[in-house]
Amino acid sequence: MRKIAYIFAMLYILTGCRSPIDEPSVPVTENNQDVGTSIEDSVEIVYKQVEGLKPLGQASSSQKGEVIATKKVNNTKVEIYRVRGDEHVLAASISVGSTNYDIGEIGYGNMADFPIEEVEVFGDNYIKIIGAIGANSPVADYILPDPERPMILHIEAHTVEADVDQDGVKEIVSTVGTAANTTIYKLHNKQMMASDLNELMKAQMVMYDPKTNIFQIQNSNTKLAEWKLQGSMLQFINTNTTAEATSTVPTVPTSTTAPADPIDTIDSADKYLPNKHTPEPPVTREPEKKGHLPESFVYLDEYIPSAQQVMGYSGENNFVGTPIDGYLAPLAIVTEEAALALQAVSDELEQQGLILVFYDAYRPQKAVDHFIRWSLDEEDLLMKESFYPHEEKSTLFKKGYLSKRSGHSRGSTVDVTLAYADTGEELDMGSPVDMLDVISNFNTEQITQEQAANRQLLKQLMTKHNFKSYSKEWWHYTLKAEPFPNKYFDFDVE
Repeated sequence: MRKIAYIFAMLYILTGCRSPIDEPSVPVTENNQDVGTSIEDSVEIVYKQVEGLKPLGQASSSQKGEVIATKKVNNTKVEIYRVRGDEHVLAASISVGSTNYDIGEIGYGNMADFPIEEVEVFGDNYIKIIGAIGANSPVADYILPDPERPMILHIEAHTVEADVDQDGVKEIVSTVGTAANTTIYKLHNKQMMASDLNELMKAQMVMYDPKTNIFQIQNSNTKLAEWKLQGSMLQFINTNTTAEATSTVPTVPTSTTAPADPIDTIDSADKYLPNKHTPEPPVTREPEKKGHLPESFVYLDEYIPSAQQVMGYSGENNFVGTPIDGYLAPLAIVTEEAALALQAVSDELEQQGLILVFYDAYRPQKAVDHFIRWSLDEEDLLMKESFYPHEEKSTLFKKGYLSKRSGHSRGSTVDVTLAYADTGEELDMGSPVDMLDVISNFNTEQITQEQAANRQLLKQLMTKHNFKSYSKEWWHYTLKAEPFPNKYFDFDVE
């Protein structure tokens, strides 16, 4: 029990609480109660003034590279483009009238990862862009396309627009972190106000269901209580459930807890389990390393000897089904900068009884070329059932599951998961590494609470030590300050 409690504490510390900026309390309601004061079964919502809408600056053409997508929203044109000099970074701008305004970076990857839509919130129509800068929490940019002075509100969290207080005007509800921290944003007298419900309710976790307009709140007694906002008061509904049974909050992964009940899914993750990779023994000093690595590259097991290396591309356990060109040995190679950062991740995991498991690291360009040739052979479907059962082989590159220029070839990207140090058993992430399917998207709804928590634990530790993620692959991480951001290597793994 002490071990379980310790892991829970560590996860909560890593997640942190996202509170409004430190300003004096400014209640929107007339009755000024202290934060968290309870009157029987109701609590008054108290808001604090926070940094609100900011004016957009005019865009500079010096930063704009290739424009990869445009979208017209009423009279406003949104452009997504690659940042000049750092082409894997995407940024956005809007044109209002004859003027182009800069929104800034929205993330990494493909346009499909960043939806653009018109939403109604605060009594006005906004353009919403959902992004993810690096591997940090998702971000939402709300742009008010005023012809005279376009404004933007930037929130680093998952967001939804809903009339939570039933006053006829939609607010923004944001949720971030495994220990879900939920905040309500609203405009009051042209000032942006926010109420941190975790702080207000002295709660460990607060979740919001926009379908029912109900908040589920978990306190230290592990019981879930349902509350609903009616005007300025948060009203208690019931507490006939427990966190273990019905909570949508991801549970803390341990090797001894029973699996959480699955959440409502479009498609159950259970069908993927027969194809799940079986953990293999850690790589020892065999095979013998050739040692002829370019300067700044290292063998990862020399920095993290406790880690497992399940390097499927050197054998037949991969989506192609044959050894991949350039992988002459099952060894993980990375830049020294990436190795040191991963070493810090590993050191922190040891305190929780966990270790890293690597499925891929540096990847020669010739291996990527092998993938391209394989994708053109429509008759070769040997590994379809195991690795891409619901995707057409011809679309794997178009949908972003594979890339003709892989970040792995720059030497600071790894495919990684977690395992228990005492048994070597991998934590259940809901899909195997290299499952080319929507279930591998980090934020898929096709996995259980426990699986979501496991993904979040890996992500929080990796991002804490300066790695960024890829939204389509929960296992894929790239060092933010990679030493070779524009160079693709082709030496063999040996």
